[in-house]
Amino acid sequence: MTDERISLDALGPVALDVRVILGSASVRVADVLAFAPGVVVPLDAAPDAPVALLVNGVAIAEGDLVVADDGSLAVEIATIAARQDRFA
Repeated sequence: MTDERISLDALGPVALDVRVILGSASVRVADVLAFAPGVVVPLDAAPDAPVALLVNGVAIAEGDLVVADDGSLAVEIATIAARQDRFA
């Protein structure tokens, strides 16, 4: 092993998994078995509540859902988690 440090530029091409959590729900197995088109599953978040932005499963930011210029759904980051919380 070497003491040589890796430049952050060298990590640029590495792909990371980014997910957005809108809310959650606790659902009984019987309810899941009854899922069908048109069933509404209520979440524990208000429609205008901030969403959590996870990178490789770690919550690193919160933000608001917005519509991007191309019409797709996007997240506008409002707050970034403290470094020690992101990499603990």
